[in-house]
Order: sequence, then C-alpha cells, then structure tokens
Amino acid sequence: MVEEILLLHHTHTDIGYTHEQPIVWELNRQFIDDALDEIERTAGWDAPSQPIWTCEVTETLRYWLRKTTPAQIERFRRAVQAGRMSACAMPYNLTPMLGVPQFIRALSVLPELRETLGLAFNVALNHDVNGLPWTMIPLLLDAGVEMVIMGINVHFGAFPLHRPLFFRWVGPDGRSIIALNGEHYGMFQRYARLNENSLDAMAEGIAAYLRKLEAQHYPHNFAYLSLTHYSFWDNNPPYPAAFELIRRWNAEGRAPRIRFVTPDELLARAKAMDLPEHAGDWTDYWNFGAGSSAHETRLAHQARAHLYAADLLSLQRSGSRDSALPAVTDEAYAALTLWDEHTWGAYCSITDPDRDTTIGGWYHKAKMAYQARSLAHYVLTEQLEALAGNPRHASSMDGLIVINPTPFPRRDYIPMAKAMLRGEYDHLSSTAHRLMEYRELLEQGKLEDATWVGPIDVPAYGYAKLPMRALQAHDTPIAQETEALDGAIVSGAHRLEFDPRTGAVTALIDRRTGANFVDPDSPWPMLSLVHETADSDPHSPNLGRDVMLQLDYGQFQEHSFRDWPARRTLEQVESVRVVVQPHRAGLEVNVALPGARATRRIWLHGHRGEIAVEIIVRKDEVRTPDAIYLALPLNLPNWQATFDTMGTPTLLDAEQLLGCCRDWVTVSGYVDVHTERLGLTLACPDAPLVMVGDFNFGKRRLTLDHSRPPLLLAWLLNNYWTTNFRAAQPGLLRFRYEIATHAGFDPVEAARVAAFARHPLMAHPAARVNAPEAGRVLQVDGEGVVAAACRRLDDGALVWLQNVTLEPHIVKVHLPQRRVNRASSCDAFGRPTGPLPVEDGAATVIVPARGIVGMRMHTD
Repeated sequence: MVEEILLLHHTHTDIGYTHEQPIVWELNRQFIDDALDEIERTAGWDAPSQPIWTCEVTETLRYWLRKTTPAQIERFRRAVQAGRMSACAMPYNLTPMLGVPQFIRALSVLPELRETLGLAFNVALNHDVNGLPWTMIPLLLDAGVEMVIMGINVHFGAFPLHRPLFFRWVGPDGRSIIALNGEHYGMFQRYARLNENSLDAMAEGIAAYLRKLEAQHYPHNFAYLSLTHYSFWDNNPPYPAAFELIRRWNAEGRAPRIRFVTPDELLARAKAMDLPEHAGDWTDYWNFGAGSSAHETRLAHQARAHLYAADLLSLQRSGSRDSALPAVTDEAYAALTLWDEHTWGAYCSITDPDRDTTIGGWYHKAKMAYQARSLAHYVLTEQLEALAGNPRHASSMDGLIVINPTPFPRRDYIPMAKAMLRGEYDHLSSTAHRLMEYRELLEQGKLEDATWVGPIDVPAYGYAKLPMRALQAHDTPIAQETEALDGAIVSGAHRLEFDPRTGAVTALIDRRTGANFVDPDSPWPMLSLVHETADSDPHSPNLGRDVMLQLDYGQFQEHSFRDWPARRTLEQVESVRVVVQPHRAGLEVNVALPGARATRRIWLHGHRGEIAVEIIVRKDEVRTPDAIYLALPLNLPNWQATFDTMGTPTLLDAEQLLGCCRDWVTVSGYVDVHTERLGLTLACPDAPLVMVGDFNFGKRRLTLDHSRPPLLLAWLLNNYWTTNFRAAQPGLLRFRYEIATHAGFDPVEAARVAAFARHPLMAHPAARVNAPEAGRVLQVDGEGVVAAACRRLDDGALVWLQNVTLEPHIVKVHLPQRRVNRASSCDAFGRPTGPLPVEDGAATVIVPARGIVGMRMHTD
C-alpha cells in the first residue's frame, strides 16, 4: 500500500520549445533565483511540505553561475545544506547522436560543480527523451553517477518494460547502474488535478493513479512523481500554488502523505531494494526528428569527426601554435552538444511554421550545428598546421600532409586540383581551405579542374608527408581494376548489374563468395529511392500528420502510435549513365520523387572493396508528411542485425530493453545485417537513421520478424513530428553511405568500414617536405580496441579505449612522438584511479569486453 508520494520538483529544460533559445536561458536563470526565494519563504513550514527544487540539467545551472552573484551562490549552498536544493548530472536532455568524446567533456564539469555547490551530482536525469545509449553506463559510473532517472514522453514514443520501475540497468561491459523508469515528467500536476485548486479533486485524481499502481502490482510503499507546473509544463518556474495545496493536504492528515524529495533520497531508497536486472540498449524513439534537418545533421556529424581528428592530432610532439586552441575546442564541443540537446524548435513548428517564433527558434538551433562545424574545421586545421610544421605566414608549398585519424591503416585517394599539381596555387592558407572543400565540390560536380590523387598509404592514427613530385607520379588511371560493361560494373570485389534503361540494380554480387545480395521478390529495387507520405487530410491541424498519432496523457498510455495509411512512391528515372574515373567506376541515375529531384551515384572501386553511394536531393518545400528512404532489399532470410550506439556493437532485438525502439535506430557508425555465413554492412556517416525489416514507422514492434528476407532502409529525411521539429527542409541535401559485403559479421571489420566512411583521408598543404615520410601520433596494440576519445595534457595525454569485441584484451598504448614514462587508469575526468605498468614507452591496460577504460599517460 502506498503510504506517501515523493515529489521531485523541477523545471523541464526544453531549450527553444516554449520560447526562443536566448529567452529560455534567461528564464532558467530566473527560476533558480525564484526557487531560492520560495525556499526561504517556506522555511517555517512542516518538513514534508517544504518545497525542494531540483535543477534538472547542469548547463542551465552553469549559466546561472556565470550570471549570478557570490551572495546568491551562498544562498544556494545554504539551501543545499538544508536539503532544499539539488541538481542532476546530465548536461541536457539528450539525443542518442552524442559521441563518446562529447559525453566525456559534458561530464567534465561535475567536479567543479560539486566543489562549488556542495552537491553530489550522483543522479542523472533525462526527461522527455525515450532512451539513452547503453554505452553511457560505464562513463556515468566512472563520473561518480550511481542512478539514472527517466521520465519518458509517449508523444510519438514509448517506454520499455513497465513503469514505474526501479531496476539495475546492465551495460555492454556487464557493469550496472540503478535506473528508475519513472512516469512522464510533471504528471503529478495532471494526476492530482492541481488546476482545479481543490483538495477533493486532488484526492480523486491521486486515488485513480493509486488504483493504476495497484492493478500492476506495484511493490513499494511509496510512489514517485515529478512536478513541473500546470500552466507551463516545460521551462517552468517553481509552483507556489501547488506548494499551498500540498501543505493543506498534509495539514488535514490526508493520505497518502505528500513529500518533496531530492534525487539523492530516491537513490538511497533504490540502494535498499533488491532490484531486478535488465540488460540492453535503451534505444530511443524520438530521434527520428533529426531527419527533419538532414543538412544540419550532416554538418554536425562532420563536426564530430573533425573534433575527434583534432583531439587525436593534439597528441603530436609539439602543441598548437594557437594558445587559445583548447578553449576554442571546448567551445566547439559545447555548440555540438547543444545541437544534440533534444529540442529542435518551437512548440508551434508544425501548426504555425511561418510564425516569427518558429523561424527564429530554428535559426537559433541550426546555429549550433554551423558553429560546431566551423570551429571544428578551425581547430583541425590548426592541428594540421602544427603537424605539418608550417611557418605562420608561409606562401609556398613543397607537398602535402595526409592524415588518417582512424584505428586502421588505409590506402585511398584524395581529391586535388590539377592546377595545384602543376604548382599553381595561392597563399598557403587559401590552399588549405580549398583542400578541405575539394571532396564536397567533386561530389556535386562543381570542380572540373580536379583529379583524384593516389593511392596513398597512411598508417593508423597517423599521417603521410608527400612531396609534390610524388603526388604527380600518382596521377594515373588504374588499369583494368574496375570495368564498365553494358548493364554491369565490375570491380575486384563486386559485380553490380543494372537495367541500362532504368538504372534499376538487379544484382549485387560479392565475387569473393558468389553471393547475390538482392532479394528478387522485393517490390523495391536495390539502392532505389522511395518516397513516403500519409494518405490524409493536408489541411488538418498538424498538416496531415494527425493520422499517425493517438495521444492522451490522461489514459496511462504505453505509446501513442497508430496504424496509419502510408502511400509510397518509387523513384521515377529521368536519366542513366556510367561514369569512369581513374580509381573507380559508377552508375549515375537522375530521378524524380514527389516534391524532390535526386541524383544517385553508386561507385565500385579498384583499390578497395567498399561500395560508395552518393545522393544529392533537391527538395521542394513540402509541409505535409514527407519522407525519403534508400532501399536495400537483402536476400538474407533468418537474419540478425547489429548496430553501433556510441561505438558499442549492439544486436537489434536481442540486446535492447523490451519495449524500446526497434522500428528504427540511430547508429553512430553502421548497421550490419547478417546470417551465419553472409552479411552486409551499411556505414552512415551523414544520416544516422535506419530501419531493418520493413517500413516500420509507427508500428511499435516489440520484436522483429527475422525469418523473411529483410528490407534495410536508410532513412534520409522526414518531417513526421507534430511539434518542435521542422515542417519542411527545402534546398539541396547531400548524403553518403558506404556498403561492404562479407562472409560473416566481424565487429572490428564493421568498425573499420564505419571509420573509413566517417573519416576520408584528409590532405593539408605542407610548406617543407624533402622526402616521403609516414608516422603516427598514437599507437594502440590490441585487437578490436580503438581510441574512443583523447586529449592532450601539458605533461602527457588522456586516452579512453573502447573494446568493440566480446572478449577482454590486453592493450599496449604508445605515444610515438612523446615517450610515456608512467601511466595510470583514470575516471571520466582524467583523475588517476590506479597505476598501470609502463615498459619501453608503452603503457599496458586490460580493456573488458565491450568496455571503455580511461588512461592517463605522463611523458618526458
């Protein structure tokens, strides 16, 4: 029997949902001051009725700290000491697009906050969003976080298992964190009918909720609910009217008693329980909204890749010549993490897309992606300048330095202007900028005076310096390594057969195994584009999306999806041609789709086995439901699928919490569909959304049918959300994918395909190159273990290693340009936790299966 209700009172932080983003920051600053006033005003109340305020996320709290006075900070600390003020450890309510380096940096503020405010920050809170990557579990534990509280919103979403539920959430390395699968945030004000300002109404509402708990055999003598504000559920101030009602309730001796609590008390209660264990990824539903901003999502992914590469290059012998570079790097990561915050824009984005608030909110949001990309470009260029040893104002160029920031050695080509090969170029800084853009311009067909130079061999985590004369020697076609025939393109690894009239791919054959991966019975040709919309009223309040959603927060819904009438259209082919370049041959098809035109190029290479797919979409402004997929019907009955989430290989279905999203997934690098003897890896460097099995939006499948040949769908774009996300995204959009076929899934090989797709070889001008030279800035000797994140220290380096295999590995780590003399394992903040052996300049550490381990290395 429930004897008391424990209330967590907070604002729900939606950066840009109720107000434009700059206003939200200021309001959240004010809310903390308001909370301090309310805490002091109610100091004489009975203890259970005294309101306690919890700061939901750290970034708005840090904003308050930057703007407030020492006197206010002292008031905050007194409130903490009195048990009346608390805060949680997550930076924001997050999407699953976050990378490991980002998350480590986002958590790095916790030690200072703990010292400044006297709080433990040992509970992480994420509301609204429908899940978190299970890769976060070891990182949270290493940051001193012991519990995760979720308050899932079932608007276009669902919660796993059942709720409310305390359990131990087991991560990929076997370590576990306490989890609370709580009710949707702010439900106390709804269940207790606080808007009616009546204790009798409160009693009726609370009784209805308690009957729901009784029906599901809820085992605890307390209930936990969250309180925001009835008038403003999101970005809300403290709620004095609720405080008065709760005080009156308790004064009259009504049951159950209502009491405000801190997250720390919930943690203490959970620690005393015998908790069930549930292992698996808490796969999010909500991030399909990232498809409403495909261009900016691609730029953010590019920023993530460039920041990782810049962090890696910072391990070189000499530091950057720009002493402000660490601060600029922090600024880039901050912008990228704010982009990955779960709010895309205004609540009225769909119902009123032309409102100034909607337009302004989107520009504020989009700025984060552009700012992250620009700053990432800058910090990477500065690290390349240092690695090349270029003088500050060099105006001549002896050659190039080519970097490979991936854990795998590679051989590939780079784009270059023919004029540069002839020695015709401008000032060195202008040349560097152009080299960063050549690949983009080539993909769009905008750079006629260009060629592909190579092949160039570059070691893992390394670089190659090449004089111009060596580059010129490589500018020759590859003889007979790719072949364009009538209706087929052939490389050493694959044979792609197609209809010369329509461009429809009829066979994709791995020449090494003889397997044809095309499902002959699918209505969707291999690598075709498919448009999807709803057969609905375009003039409905949500512009035709209403048929997709059935939402009623008062009915204890498990989800809000409904069986909706989809209408799908296959691309209409306008032209087909075969394109041959020195190192590859491709099929180019121009197509029309409802509301769009697109160009798709499928490339087979002479020097490597992956197939590249480049897509350029020119979108009209379509505000009714609108989605485009790249279809891969696979002849792989009785299949399994693995996707990586924050770098962790995760089995679809088998390694997901029951009830979390199987309809689509957000990948950090790849999805792989396979049987015991065959499989296909799809690397997704630009657009992270994929579906496996069929068109699944709105199905809310609890398990997938693995028996039939699956339809693998790369989900390029959509505008299906009924709030917050963009109603349309007109203009030019670009997407890249890489495909590899194989004779059995290997997580290391899949990680390689994804890494190469994410990090094409990158060239930078070098002022002085006397002879070819190759080297590394990091060396990791251990099968299947990669550097997930790294950071330069004045006296060494921090490196976090991630094991993508199912076996633990002993790993030796070198800094080839900075000799290691001592090392230790470290927590998420880089603080030493125990010594590690060092021999011949290499530190040794054991990385558990699918685990992440931090190392702190000191150098001479």
